[in-house]
Amino acid sequence: PAHQLVPADEAAPGQPASTEGLAWEAEQRRPAHPECARRGWTAVREARRVRQLVRSMTAYGEPESWLDVDAGDGRFAAVARPLLPYTAFDGTGLGEEVERARADGVLDEAYRGTLPLLAGELAGRYDVVGLLHQLGDCPDPVAELAAARRVLRPGGLLLVEAPDPGCRTAGLLGPWCLPHCAARPQPTAESVRELLAGLKFDVLAVDRVAGHVPRTLDALR
Repeated sequence: PAHQLVPADEAAPGQPASTEGLAWEAEQRRPAHPECARRGWTAVREARRVRQLVRSMTAYGEPESWLDVDAGDGRFAAVARPLLPYTAFDGTGLGEEVERARADGVLDEAYRGTLPLLAGELAGRYDVVGLLHQLGDCPDPVAELAAARRVLRPGGLLLVEAPDPGCRTAGLLGPWCLPHCAARPQPTAESVRELLAGLKFDVLAVDRVAGHVPRTLDALR
């Protein structure tokens, strides 16, 4: 995966993102992989990943508000909250699980819908927007990034985590590396940087981390 951390341009106002064709149904999105819900080593590895992402933010100060896009059951917020006790964690999602996460106190606020459709309502609210393994699943990455820009406060930070199809592991294993993404072409780290530059983001840091065992092979193992 490549983590990209970028600030919103203070001078340029956020532009409304086109929402045409973005109201796809929840069942069209890939379901959570069953391995991610298991306890044991998988949960430990996931918690370690979240801690790494949170540490990447602390160099820029502790945010007051964080929006987790496609938050699901709020698993990210549950791990991150003890590390950022003064940060409000909100989430978006298409399914009922995001509302259950709010009812259970895992999320402070929950919003049903896609980010481009919610951008007007949430404009200028957040210090951090997290697009974590979500950008490659949406039908229009440009609209998704433009919507993220719109909901950020001036000087806010966008955290993008995405598998890089240009990495050696993906080149070696092909679709076995990321079987859940096979239906959509995945943007490379370089193409994401180009999209961000086109939206007047400044890239502050790019972190290429070691690849993990592919999910399919991990399940077989």
